[in-house]
Parts: sequence; structure tokens; C-alpha cells
Amino acid sequence: MEDLQKFHHRIMQYARILTYDSLGKLYYLHAVITETLRLYPAVPQV
Repeated sequence: MEDLQKFHHRIMQYARILTYDSLGKLYYLHAVITETLRLYPAVPQV
């Protein structure tokens, strides 16, 4: 989580407003969310 925060702060120093287009550039955030959902799925597998 700390790595993600550092990455986010580094990205946001160039773009002050988070837009829909800028979300597509946050590849590390996508990887963290995907891994979290893999480890802790919202619906149990049968």
C-alpha cells in the first residue's frame, strides 16, 4: 500500500485533478486492485 501511495503522489504532482482519462494511466493502481480482488473475491467461488 505504501508503494501505491508513493506512486500516486509522484503522478499527481504533474496532474492536480484526477480525471477519467488519467485513471487509465494508473497501471499500478489497476494491478493492486486486480490482485486484491483475486485474493479476496467479492463472491465466493463454488
